[in-house]
Amino acid sequence: MEDKTHRVLVVEDDADLLAMHSLHLVSLGYDVLTAENGAIALELVKSSAESIDIILSDIVMPVMEGYAFCQAVKSDPESLDIPLIFVSSLSSLEEKLKGFEVGADDYITKPISPEELGLKIKKLLVLRSENKGLQQQLSESNSVAMQAMTYSSDLGQVLEFYKNTLDAANFDE
Repeated sequence: MEDKTHRVLVVEDDADLLAMHSLHLVSLGYDVLTAENGAIALELVKSSAESIDIILSDIVMPVMEGYAFCQAVKSDPESLDIPLIFVSSLSSLEEKLKGFEVGADDYITKPISPEELGLKIKKLLVLRSENKGLQQQLSESNSVAMQAMTYSSDLGQVLEFYKNTLDAANFDE
């Protein structure tokens, strides 16, 4: 994982929980952005997706609830690779499945264990970093493959010309 300070966006309408999550994340060495609902969070993501490394979001919030927020984040090419963890009091299997269906990378039910949250964030950041590395390797591999195909195409034309000249009876042919 990189040696930079990772930025976590915490989306929570309960001011006490927002403060508690923020303090815990700061104590773990993260830079924290906060939003009181999905609409405010979505504006933050749209304006600074490249600087947000992971999102923690509640589901039940005013203005824009978590599921709609997650769908919006995951449908935008600029932010779709930002890991999103739902942190919610909704604990039924149906709610968890819905969370994963809209694109969440993980789902933690309240009350949360700070240790569990810290480990899940760390794991998702490692996976994101590895994914970026694989994407870079894929891009480089595609570039090399295209160069090889271009070279082999050019070489094929030269060989075809050479073969045709061997069959020629005179210079004009």
